[in-house]
Amino acid sequence: MAVLVLVAVLLAALAVARSRPDPSVALSLSQGISGTVVTVSGTGFPPRSGGRVRAGGPPAPVRTDDEGAFARDVMVGGDPQQVVDVRADVGGDADAAPFRVGASLWPSGHAIGLGVAVPEDGSARDVVAQPDLTTIYAALDAPISAEELSGHRVGDATLVVTLEPYDFAADTTDQPGYRLSRVIDGSRDEALTAWARAVEQQRSPTVIRFAHEMNGTWYPWSEGVNGNRPGEYVQAWRHAVDLFRREGASNAQWAWSPNVVEPGTAPLAGLYPGDDYVDVVALDGYNWGTSREDTRWRSPSQLFDATLADVRALAPGKPVVIGETASSEDGGAKAEWIQELFVWATRQPDLQALTWFDHDKETDWRTTSSPAAARAFERGAATLARRSDAR
Repeated sequence: MAVLVLVAVLLAALAVARSRPDPSVALSLSQGISGTVVTVSGTGFPPRSGGRVRAGGPPAPVRTDDEGAFARDVMVGGDPQQVVDVRADVGGDADAAPFRVGASLWPSGHAIGLGVAVPEDGSARDVVAQPDLTTIYAALDAPISAEELSGHRVGDATLVVTLEPYDFAADTTDQPGYRLSRVIDGSRDEALTAWARAVEQQRSPTVIRFAHEMNGTWYPWSEGVNGNRPGEYVQAWRHAVDLFRREGASNAQWAWSPNVVEPGTAPLAGLYPGDDYVDVVALDGYNWGTSREDTRWRSPSQLFDATLADVRALAPGKPVVIGETASSEDGGAKAEWIQELFVWATRQPDLQALTWFDHDKETDWRTTSSPAAARAFERGAATLARRSDAR
């Protein structure tokens, strides 16, 4: 009798094994630069089993659920033009999927791009010999031609257009003509269309950073000021994206760019337009030091880590960049802060680029605010050539 029971159990186990599909691995991305973070999804593996995923670097542990499935984010390592087999070994079964490692996305050849934002009368090359991105600030109602737009490019650098729907000259957030509802109802379509056509006609990839730092209270497009209501930011953003798409501006990439979360800023979840409307997540954050009465010195980690965790959860898998950052000289050692920034950046597996705001504005944010800061920036820029394995 015991033998019959054992045989029945073995036959049942064999039937279950035969009914389970073959193990399969799928990747959220099939190509990218070394250091790209991909989501590895596995199905058909033995249920409730442990194993590892390898992607050209140290193995990452995984465990399947009751259905024999798992999902794990891993960083792919490899040399340019190499095809890396991203392999999962779980419970005695294995499968792999190919990932093609490309060259750097950036003209500098660095793993992490370095961008600059300079005043209209400044030169990006005065800050970085070969910038990877250059950021300009433009009023929505002041569209420019494709030729003028191309003129803002610096060599092969990617152009980032911070498109701002407000009146630059009005020193107030109370601007009824620029309420979000005015974008939603089409009142700003003429200007949006002009920008879309300029971007499309100059052909090159262009990042549009529309109505940035929307979670703050200092711009008239923020919800809670200027008569704007909850939910209108997302509606306005989607309206702008849809219009660009209708105009054929497929070379536009949309960077959703909140400020780092601080006391008084709005929750990010209600302001995210959705994965179908966002290509890049860009965080803005500044070390004000003691340049203002209500601020203190903060390290790059203190400044960015919490909000970075929030946006990774809100928009998993989206490329992440630092849209604007800089440090004051007041309250600490700016040169040391700059060194810390670059070290911190190389330790972020999904960070694609960072942009330094090189303006003398609320305080002297420029890299040349002191000789020590200038030297630190020059040395630090070189560290972006490779990511650090340290965490």
